[in-house]
Amino acid sequence: MNNKIDFEEIKNILGREGTYSKTIKNYEFRPEQIDLSEKITHALNNNQILLAEAGTGVGKTMAYLVPAVLYALANGPIIISTNTINLQSQLMEKDIPDLAISMPEIEFKAVLAKGRNNYVCKSMVDEAHQNILLATSPEFEKLKKWLKRTKTGEYQELNFSFPDWSEVASNTHTCKKGECPYRKAGECFYYKMQQRAKYADIVITNHSMFFSDLAAKSDDSYAGVLPREYSAVIFDEAHHIEDNAGKVYGAELSSYNIPLLLKRIRTRKSIKISEDLLKRLKDLNDALFEPIQKDFTNDYFLSEIYDALGEDNLKNTAKDILKILDAVIEELEDLKRGVEKDEKNIYEWLITTCMEIQIGLRSIFFNSFPEENFSWGETKPRNKYSKCTLHSTPIDVAEILKNNLWTLGVPTIMTSATLSTSKSEDGFKYIKERLGLTEEELETVQLGAPFDYQKNAFLYVPEDLPAPNNGKEYIKKISSIIEELIDISQGNAFVLFTSYKMMSEVYANIFLGTKYNILKQGDMSNEKLIEAFKKTENNVLFGVSSFWEGVDVKGEKLRMVILDKIPFPVPTSPLVKSKCDYIEQKNQNAFREYSIPNACIKLKQGFGRLIRTKSDMGVVAILDSRIHTQFYRNQILSAIPPCKGTKRLDRVRTFFEERGIK
Repeated sequence: MNNKIDFEEIKNILGREGTYSKTIKNYEFRPEQIDLSEKITHALNNNQILLAEAGTGVGKTMAYLVPAVLYALANGPIIISTNTINLQSQLMEKDIPDLAISMPEIEFKAVLAKGRNNYVCKSMVDEAHQNILLATSPEFEKLKKWLKRTKTGEYQELNFSFPDWSEVASNTHTCKKGECPYRKAGECFYYKMQQRAKYADIVITNHSMFFSDLAAKSDDSYAGVLPREYSAVIFDEAHHIEDNAGKVYGAELSSYNIPLLLKRIRTRKSIKISEDLLKRLKDLNDALFEPIQKDFTNDYFLSEIYDALGEDNLKNTAKDILKILDAVIEELEDLKRGVEKDEKNIYEWLITTCMEIQIGLRSIFFNSFPEENFSWGETKPRNKYSKCTLHSTPIDVAEILKNNLWTLGVPTIMTSATLSTSKSEDGFKYIKERLGLTEEELETVQLGAPFDYQKNAFLYVPEDLPAPNNGKEYIKKISSIIEELIDISQGNAFVLFTSYKMMSEVYANIFLGTKYNILKQGDMSNEKLIEAFKKTENNVLFGVSSFWEGVDVKGEKLRMVILDKIPFPVPTSPLVKSKCDYIEQKNQNAFREYSIPNACIKLKQGFGRLIRTKSDMGVVAILDSRIHTQFYRNQILSAIPPCKGTKRLDRVRTFFEERGIK
């Protein structure tokens, strides 16, 4: 079905004199928004794939929401997928309600679809008397009281800590489906969400869940959470598609997986598995992960672990775990035969958990397709302990997307403020190659932000800095410049770093010497940091990758954005090195084809923090002299909006003085 929608109807809503402008306070008409909406309408009507870059301030969410609603009402539900919770909240709490107000004669339903582990399972709560820990837990008593008053059953609604949520959350393996009394009575939170999604016109989800759902449906068309058939897909924050698809179509195993399995077995009174087996499984898990956690931090290749700890040792330990898990599965199967039908689901859950751990072990240690996947690990601090996670990840998701996403046969819109690497004809070359798109099936559009960057933005790039790889000398120099810059702007600054290490060292150099309050990522949650930054004047925020995008601070509170250097991907990272090696094997230059384009997109994201409205103004400082000397300088500079710039610090001061900031 492809019932076309009329663009004139969209202009009647979003146009200069449209219903939206008459009903929504502080609405600003933006020609770019109309242009984007027209491109999206054309793609929907003609069953096309569209890459649409829309700069900050274009109003892209409304540009796709209006045609999406009209197209969904004419053809069936549309999926809108985002990368962040923040954007989902904006869509559900602001944009969609505003749209509904502006076109009251058009009725539509929108639902936020989350993964099932976000919802409490009432049957699992009922069966918690079998769980020794939960049965005596004060927090569990709080949960039961909460369960009586919650309308959604969502974890995010809890106002107290409940670390054992996974023991009561909805999951595929323990679900009794049609035999569940709560589902029959219409009281299952997850099922109610599914039903709302089934009959919704617009279904909001995230990239990870979208690809998980897509993978599940490849095995069973009735599986998954999202509607079985949808008329179109819209990806916002589309520059994250590659990473999310890679995670979903890969495999992983954490140092916590087996301890969690053992906890679930041991805390259930009715499950009597040989203690010798369980102890052996714990010892083997410790033997596998403890040496890795001791000797390796951050991220690393599996081959590095093999070199340090012995490949045969690790593989033999993995084989032993596989055998013990087989024995545990066998005992669980035997026990399952002797229980009532309504108790079998717990055993199925535990058996499937064992099998999932086995899949992770086989994928990581006995990878049958080394030319397609690579194995790596990461060790991260978690409370007082380290958490180690091993991964098997696709080197290139292009073929996966060709076979799974681009064959859906429905219009697909991908939009973001950062999809291209430049304004030239081949600006989309990088993203097209990463996502496996060909010219024949693709339309593209680039729309700049409706802001006067020449007037309101100023770029500062000093030319006398040491190279970033010059260690202490570089850190000492940029620390001094950062201190001067935040003094010139009187605080009200973001200082964005490419690594925690760099951020910590610069912070140590200047926090005692500056009169401004410095908020540093890691000292509190990101949400609370932004809240604190906005609360008072003259604050400075030090952040890393998560603050380079998706953070919206308007007005005088932010008038300086400092980037420590060109954000090239870390060449030693397993993810980056594997992709670069793969590109080199195809006789291409990985630095030109991957590292530079990747840095351009990241740089655009960082620059985009500064100007969020037509009245915003300020300076972006990039503390990397390579921009003046290296062959890629023009490519880097062409990625950011055209604005005036300088190499001199005194001209930065003049820029602010001319605007009354002294």
